[in-house]
Amino acid sequence: MHTNSGVPNHGYALLVDGGTYNGQTIAPIGLTKAAHIYFRAQSVYQVEDTDFADHADALEASCADLVGQPLDALTGGPSGETIAASDCAQVTAMTAAVELRTAPTFCNFPTLLNPALPSLCSATTTDGTALNIASFDFESDPTATWTASRAGTSPDFTPRDWTWDHALPSPNTGSGFFAPDPNIGTCLPGGDESGVLQLTSPSIALPAETAFARLTFEHWFATETGFDGGNLKVSVNGGAWQLVPSSQITFNTYTASLISAADGNTNPLAGQPAWTGTNPGTVKGGSWGRTHVNLGNFAGPGDTVRLRWDLGSDGCAGALGWYLDNVNLFSCTPNVPSVTVADITVTEGNAGSSLAIFTVSLSQPTIVPVAVSYQTVDGTAQHGNDFDRVSGTLVIPGGASSGRIPVVVKGDKVPEGSEVFFLQLTGVSNATLADAEAQATIGEDD
Repeated sequence: MHTNSGVPNHGYALLVDGGTYNGQTIAPIGLTKAAHIYFRAQSVYQVEDTDFADHADALEASCADLVGQPLDALTGGPSGETIAASDCAQVTAMTAAVELRTAPTFCNFPTLLNPALPSLCSATTTDGTALNIASFDFESDPTATWTASRAGTSPDFTPRDWTWDHALPSPNTGSGFFAPDPNIGTCLPGGDESGVLQLTSPSIALPAETAFARLTFEHWFATETGFDGGNLKVSVNGGAWQLVPSSQITFNTYTASLISAADGNTNPLAGQPAWTGTNPGTVKGGSWGRTHVNLGNFAGPGDTVRLRWDLGSDGCAGALGWYLDNVNLFSCTPNVPSVTVADITVTEGNAGSSLAIFTVSLSQPTIVPVAVSYQTVDGTAQHGNDFDRVSGTLVIPGGASSGRIPVVVKGDKVPEGSEVFFLQLTGVSNATLADAEAQATIGEDD
C-alpha cells in the first residue's frame, strides 16, 4: 500500500496481510477471501452514498453471507478456500483498526443549515412577543389545502411531485412534505429531467392586529450542488409570485445562487438564489435547520398571502431532495426608535469639493425600515456657492441603527470665515423625531 492511500485500501491491506494498527491485531486471511468479501460488499450492499460506517456494515454482512461457501480462485476455477467465522472476526477487527465507524468530528465539517433556534421575535428589533397567525405541522393530511404542481418541465421529465411523507430524516419525527431530487437523466434529448416541483400553501389572512408578519419553517435538503436547488416565493392578495430575496431571510438564508443558464444549467430556476448542495463531508447528507423570514415588507394587516416552495432540477444527476416541516406565520411588534441627527464640521478646501456627511441615528434598531425625509437649508453658507442643495428620503434598513446623508461642499480661495448650513429632517416613518435639525460648519482654511 502506498503512502496517502485511502482508508478502505488500508483496511484491505490489513485484512490480506495482517498487522497491528490502532491497538488492533488482525490475522491475515489472504487475497482470495478478502477479495470475495470486498467484491460482495461493493456489488450487493454498497450504493452511491455509502459512507465509511456503511462500508463497515457491508463488509461484515458480506463476510457472514460467505461463511462456508466455496470460493473461486481469482484466476478462475475452485480455490479450495472457504470463509470461516474466525475470518469474519478479522474483518471486525480491521474495521475497528481503521476506524470506519468513527465519525470524522475532528474535521469540523459545518452544516449548510445552522441548527440553532433563535427567538421568533428578536428582542433587539421588536418587543420580543410573537402573536400566532397560522401554524402547519402536517401531522394530519394537508393535501386538501396544500397544492403540489410542476412548472417548466421538459418532455422527458419523469413524473414526480411534492408528497406528504411519513419518514422524515432524524431527528424530526412524524410527517412533513418531501420533494425528490433523484440521480437520473442524461442531460440529452430523451433524458432531460429539467423542471420545477412546486408546493403551494393555502391562502393565509393577516389579521388586523398584525404588526409585522414573520415566517419560520424547518427544512432539510440534499441536492446536486449548484445545478439543483429550491427557494421560496410569495404572492400577496392573489398577485404575481415574487421571489423572497435573501435580504428578507434573517436566519438560514439561501446557500448559493444556482449556476446560470449561460453556464449550462437547464434548471428553470437557473441563476436564482437557492438552498442547494449537501452537507460538507457527505455525498447525500443534509440536516435540519429553521429558516426565519420577514413577510412584513411584502404584506400588512388585512392582506392575504400564499407561500410556494420551488425545487428545480437540471437535465441530469441529483442527490436526495428537500423536506419541509413545521411552517409557522406570526406577528412581531417592531421597536419604535427615536431619530436624531448630529452636528458636523467639514473643511472647505481651496478648490474642488469635499463631502459633509450627516449621520442619522436610531435610538434602537427595529425590524422595519425607517424612512427619513430631509432637506438642506441655507445659513451663512449659501447653496450654489458653498454647497449643493439636497433633499430626499434616507431609508435605514430593518436591523440597522444609522444611515448617512452626504452633501457636497465647494472649495474656494476667498477669505470668508467659517460658515454654516443646516440639514432638516422633515418627516419619518416607523419612528419618531427627537432631533430634527443638525448644523454643518464649513471651516475656513483660506
